Parts: sequence; structure tokens; C-alpha cells
Amino acid sequence: MALPPTAPSRLLRLLATLIGLTLVTACGGDETSGEPGGDPAIGDWVLVSGTLGGAPIEPISGYDATISFGADGSFGGRAACNGYGGTTSLDDGSIRLDEFAITEMACEPGVMALEAQFVEALRAVERYEVADGTLTLAGAEVELVFEPVPAVPQSELVGTEWTLDTLIDGEAASSTLGTATLRLDEDRSMTGSTGCRTLTGRWVVTNGKLQFPELAAEGECPADLADQDGFVVSVLEGPATVEIDGASLLLTSPGEIGLRYRSDLG
Repeated sequence: MALPPTAPSRLLRLLATLIGLTLVTACGGDETSGEPGGDPAIGDWVLVSGTLGGAPIEPISGYDATISFGADGSFGGRAACNGYGGTTSLDDGSIRLDEFAITEMACEPGVMALEAQFVEALRAVERYEVADGTLTLAGAEVELVFEPVPAVPQSELVGTEWTLDTLIDGEAASSTLGTATLRLDEDRSMTGSTGCRTLTGRWVVTNGKLQFPELAAEGECPADLADQDGFVVSVLEGPATVEIDGASLLLTSPGEIGLRYRSDLG
């Protein structure tokens, strides 16, 4: 990951902001936005539409643009590709985003174009409103409309032995080889397997997405499992959306690649 060369102190503040938002979201149960007794903007939001200078800002599936406001005056999120953050002032409908810092990872051209629009729009917002379950940020020739980030159903996700049965790449799906597993525990530890290598790490929920910091894979893979091993790791590097339907768990990461697990196998 490339870092902004002229702003190391701002980067440190960004990392602190993102870590703080991660901890708030990961420990906050199924609440997604709003805070009892606090400003209704506090929480996690995902962009659904926007305009910048009369041109539409159109979200791209798998590359969410998000924003989270913390009760401590921090803000942060993902600008389709990169993480960003800073400090904010929310005051009776007026908003100011300060100390804005962003990482410099490269994504596909279309995603980077969306990110450029989103960041330019964010830098221009002056007002905010929460009404009918949506958050609107606005400024001169700028409007960004957000909905609450769907809650990750942690009570179903945690403590379950999941066994991988399908690899998903866009519209294509293929069955798995060997036995690949995933388990998330309440202490935030993660264990599992790609079918040939052992997985360990930690898990957090940030902006409604599942992430595995400190993800490590140990062991060796035979030639027939090497592709599956790489695919599983790519999805788990995420961030991944989470869908649970009965005994089925679907993790989907940017690029529309995904893993479907089941809890009734084995």
C-alpha cells in the first residue's frame, strides 16, 4: 500500500480513526446507524446515489463507498477503493470534515474514477440531514445520499463451523476440493483452512464488512489445490459482505468473487 509522501502525521491520525471506527462497529452488536441520545448521523452509512457538478455519482457493485461518524468526532470509511478518515464537526445540520487523509492503493480505472468523484464531493459538503432512514450530505453542486449499512448477523456468524462448498467468480460457480473450513469465535480469533493450508487470524466488522486482519496461511498445497487456495485467500482479504440464509454463509469481496459455506456439512 502506497502512503501519502508528504503527510505522515495525517496518515497516523487516519489509521487511529479507522481503528477506532473498527472497534466501535465490531463491538456494537447489530446496530448500524444512529446513536441513542446522540446525533442521528452517528453510525455507518453506504452511498446509494449522488451528484457532483450536475454529473451522477453511481456506486459500483462490490466497491462500496461508505462513511462512518463516531461519537468522538471522528469520521472514516472506504472511498470505493481506499480507506480514508479524519475529524468532523456536526452542528445542527452543518458539517465540516477536517484533517482529511486517504491511503493510496490502486484499483480498476472505473473504481478509481468513482473514488475521485466521491472524495471531491466529500470535500465540498457543508450540510447534512437524516430523514426517512437516509443520510444526505450536500454542498455547492454536491449531493451524496446514504443508507444505513446492513448489520452483519454476528450472532449467527460466530461460533459456527462453516464448510466451504462453492467458489463464486462473477456469474460462474464451481465446487471445491478437499475440506475448506472457517470458524469465527467470540474472542475475535479466526481459524480455518483453504483445503490445503491452515488459516489463522483475527476478524472485525467495519462499515458492515467482514475483514480478517493478521490473516496467515501455513502449509503447502498440491498442484490441484493451488488455485483454490489462492482464490479463498483473495476473498478473505476482502473486505467481504456477509449474507446468511439458514445454514448457508456467503462472503463476497470486491470484484464479485465469493465463497459459499454451509454449516450442515461434514
